[in-house]
Amino acid sequence: MDPMSIQGAASTGWTRPAGPSPADVPQALREGRIFSGDVLQTFDGGSVLIGVGRLRVPAFSQAELQPGRRYTFEVVSGGATLELKLLGAAPDAPQGLVQALRHALGVDAPLGALLEQLTRAFAAELERARASGAEPPSAQLESWLADVEAHAFKPGDEPGVLRQRLRDAGLTFEARLADLALDAAPSGERRRLGAELLAALGEQLRAAGSTDAAAGLLQRLGSALESALQLALATPSADAARAPSEAPSGVLGRALEAALAALSTPDSRQVSAALARLDFEHWPRWMKALLVRALVPAGLEAATSTRGLDAALAALDGDLKAQLLRAEERLGSGQLRAALERALGGLEAEQLLNVARASVDEPAQWSLPIHEAGRWSTLHLSVARDGAGGAHSGGGAPRRVALEIEFSASGPVHVDLLLGDGGAVARVLVRDERIAQFFSARLPELEQALAFGGKPAHASVARASDTALHTDAPARSSFFESRTLLDLEG
Repeated sequence: MDPMSIQGAASTGWTRPAGPSPADVPQALREGRIFSGDVLQTFDGGSVLIGVGRLRVPAFSQAELQPGRRYTFEVVSGGATLELKLLGAAPDAPQGLVQALRHALGVDAPLGALLEQLTRAFAAELERARASGAEPPSAQLESWLADVEAHAFKPGDEPGVLRQRLRDAGLTFEARLADLALDAAPSGERRRLGAELLAALGEQLRAAGSTDAAAGLLQRLGSALESALQLALATPSADAARAPSEAPSGVLGRALEAALAALSTPDSRQVSAALARLDFEHWPRWMKALLVRALVPAGLEAATSTRGLDAALAALDGDLKAQLLRAEERLGSGQLRAALERALGGLEAEQLLNVARASVDEPAQWSLPIHEAGRWSTLHLSVARDGAGGAHSGGGAPRRVALEIEFSASGPVHVDLLLGDGGAVARVLVRDERIAQFFSARLPELEQALAFGGKPAHASVARASDTALHTDAPARSSFFESRTLLDLEG
């Protein structure tokens, strides 16, 4: 799929509200793009106003659209006014998600602050246990405290540690669990479910052309998948270095992305349109893995499924949410349990916010606890495809990275980073002039670090207003612009 992603990482959630320039719209919504958007208003003659993230896009459609509904479109022709082809109504956000958000956002707080409160509660309980001479409970509390403290990233840690901390931050616990459940399921059951997905994809392809053409597209997609998986199996050392504890379904999900990118342009467009009708962009990874298993030979699927399952299962034990849930089972009532439940509540609020962001095609945001100078803070991270590139545009779409954190010595720091084939561009925003001068003096070092592979890099530093930097402000999303979460009647 070639999803719409015109919204820069710096315009979402906790970052500054500046959105993309209207001049970027024709390039981002070029002919053939497939995206989802909310119909905000309709006018005579087929003109409509569509909301995509924070952007308002005037367009023309021959189909009769209902204001307030979400649809999937293909761009037939670009320009100042777009002509769109309606691919279907996108599924509405379930009411259960709205209700869950109403509850979760009431207890939302930065993850670093929640874990700091939890470690203090563990330390206080540990002191009481030692004073009472209860040695076994004391040992268990020490273990739990060490587990929580191990999830904090510390200045000076290696990049591999950062990758591990992000993986084990608890935000993908259920997704990793679903991967493992799928990989442990009987092969026949997996292939049956995959065949049902394959049949749905075939129906969508047949709706766009002849039966023979649909069969040919599926065959080419299967061949591309087979090549991608054979390459992954042939280079186990490189794969293990990147993701040493990745479940087999994770390898399969990445293979599907690579196979779609390898298809020729006409094929890719037809397959992307069919997958868009099936809401492929929001499929969980295990569903993508099922589709791969249905398209590749059984022997290749089995070879992939035997790799890494035990290691992935062991790695799940180190997930923050898994550890908090295990501790909750063994704790009685009291201040420690209350602190642990607050931490779990904050973690689940982060997860629900990412579900809401995904429903409006916004990138997920990650929160990572940081421990420095004896205090805890939270690193906020967001990664998104740049609007000018597509998910399967041969050369690879540029990535926009936004991160924000508050250190004890520097105050809040915000970094926007654009990574692409042409190199890297970084912008650092700080509040204090003294800190701005400190970073400015070190720009050559930053540019050298970003100039990987011999590609050019450029970095700059600027001061920002107090309101532009808000590291621990409540997260925002365009999901909330058309939905009321606050009950004013009660």
